[in-house]
Amino acid sequence: MILMTFNDYSDRLMGDDAKSSVILSEIDFFFSFIYFLEFVLKIIGMGFITEKNTYLREGWNLIDFAVIISTFFQKNNFKKIMKILI
Repeated sequence: MILMTFNDYSDRLMGDDAKSSVILSEIDFFFSFIYFLEFVLKIIGMGFITEKNTYLREGWNLIDFAVIISTFFQKNNFKKIMKILI
């Protein structure tokens, strides 16, 4: 979200090749991927939902899960993450 404030949306006028847009997109993907790795490691360590103290049983993790899912299904991030995972 913080990176969105730095974007001036000039790429809409100049096309998708604006240098600042490309750099911000790569930074966004980097942090999204790190956040996704944290999500996977927490699920491996805590379990997902079936037990008492699992990942989705904690309130903050529910918010994290919603953010991860919304980030994962963005147009560019979905393709990049799938390429890395497969």
